[in-house]
Amino acid sequence: MPDPQPPYLGDALSRFRAAADAAVERGRRAADDARAAGTAFQRESEALAAKLRDAGPPPGAAPTPADLQAAARDHRTALGLPIPDLEPATPAPQPPREDEDFSQHRILRPL
Repeated sequence: MPDPQPPYLGDALSRFRAAADAAVERGRRAADDARAAGTAFQRESEALAAKLRDAGPPPGAAPTPADLQAAARDHRTALGLPIPDLEPATPAPQPPREDEDFSQHRILRPL
């Protein structure tokens, strides 16, 4: 009875299986590396966000009324001047803008 498989087929099949196993292992390693890089990036991003949160307002940002009052209080204290008892600063109310008309008749013109 003849051999059910040619002799070269077993060798090719084992080479194919080895190549497939190697490809699967490379894929697993790449996925693990990507997962580790993503975790490290997320950890660094969270640390930077916490650092920015704790740093206060960015340079050049408009100071809040409370910041201005604190700076004035520190300045007057440094000069030995009396500090008046003031109420907390509140932003001035903005008047409503009723003159804005964004309807299509006002914006779109016929060609």
